[in-house]
This record gives sequence, C-alpha cells and structure tokens, in this order.
Amino acid sequence: MVTETTSAVDESLTTPADMSEEAQAEMYNFIMEYNKCMMKGRLDAATQPQQVQQAANDILIKCDEVLEQLKTHLLANDVNESLVIGMTHKMRSRGARNLMTKAMNNMAAQAAAAENAQKMGEETTPAQ
Repeated sequence: MVTETTSAVDESLTTPADMSEEAQAEMYNFIMEYNKCMMKGRLDAATQPQQVQQAANDILIKCDEVLEQLKTHLLANDVNESLVIGMTHKMRSRGARNLMTKAMNNMAAQAAAAENAQKMGEETTPAQ
C-alpha cells in the first residue's frame, strides 16, 4: 500500500525538468513564441494610437493562444496540473505588468516630449 501511495505522489509532482529533452525544447519554443508575440504586439500597438489598457488587453488575448498550447504540451507530458496552471498564470501576469509599465512609460515620454516641443515653440515665437 505504501508504494502505491508514494508512486501516486511521485507522478503528481512531475515538473518540466522531468520531461524528455525534446519535450523541454518544445516547451522553450512555446515560451519564446509567447515572448515574440508580446514583443510584436507592443510594436504594433505603438504604431496605432488607442487606449493603453485596451491595447494591452488585445495583446494578451492574441498571445493567450500560445499559453494554451504550452499548457496542453505540459499536461500531455504529465507535468503536475497545478504547476502548469501556476506557471502559465505567472507568465501572463508578468506579461500584463510589463505591457502596462512600458505603455505608461511611453505615454509619459510622449507627454514630456509634447510639453518640451510646446515650450520650444513658445520660446521661438517673437513677442508682439
């Protein structure tokens, strides 16, 4: 009886490190694909002015498909379900935080540039 319980516990604690090298390589490919999706989304959003939060949501929704593929891959390789859910949730949360931080920094930089341009325009305008 003890070996059966121990065996069941061991199976439920499978991590990505326990997967084959090929499965790990595929996992890393999904992670890289997710990061590329996020980066491309940020670049695309920078060329299309819109609400920052809406742009971030659009990017996250678009890239969620890759996270679902990663989840499916890890579960198919018997990785612990709680670990898979935690891992993908953490990746999405980090991605969202990074998106919002970069978007807000870009908005602040644009506002500062606009203010500086306005000041420069006022300084060069001759007094009447």
